[in-house]
Amino acid sequence: MPCLPTVLEKHIHELVRLNRYQSGMIYIQVSRGASPRIHPFPRNPTPSLVITVRPTNQLAFLQANKKGVKVITKEDTRWARPDIKTVNLLANILEKENALQQGAYETIFTKNGYITEATTANFWCIFGTTVYTYPKSQHILNGITKQRMQALAKDMGITIEERPFTLEEAYTADEAFLTSSNAFGLPVIQMNDRIVGTGTPGAFTLALQKAFIEYIEGL
Repeated sequence: MPCLPTVLEKHIHELVRLNRYQSGMIYIQVSRGASPRIHPFPRNPTPSLVITVRPTNQLAFLQANKKGVKVITKEDTRWARPDIKTVNLLANILEKENALQQGAYETIFTKNGYITEATTANFWCIFGTTVYTYPKSQHILNGITKQRMQALAKDMGITIEERPFTLEEAYTADEAFLTSSNAFGLPVIQMNDRIVGTGTPGAFTLALQKAFIEYIEGL
């Protein structure tokens, strides 16, 4: 890290103060540093730190999509380590655009028939009273929002099971939703040409979404 966590926190608070946003997002990006355009790691570089602050309104986004969204699926063609958070997102960008061009909100990746994650979010299915999500592994980016949602669900007494599930299983889910820093509990009501559950946001999804909103507002 280019600075101590306490110094980083001061930089963040100063940027928030200067921008004066009531609702926004802070993005922190650290790279190894500048070097000639060659493949070997530079020796003893000075790490680069970029912090950006931009206005967002996740609550307005959730309200605009309160009826739920459609997703499509696609075999995962990304490199083997999507668990490493980098700016190497070309495959994600292409599949996100593909989804939008097909009138969908997201592309859900599959690997050998099993659903892993979306281009910009983690994916969840609900069967009965149990919430299923792909386990932490090198096949997904284990998002911080995903981890927080799991903790909130546990506090609510909701059973979370981390295990791979197939696309065919997902088609039979009672509910489905997405989580990311932009969408905490976004209902999914259609996958490809199949309606999920009743085709409307389910009770568990809305309860988890409400819990996450209350958590954010309480910070």
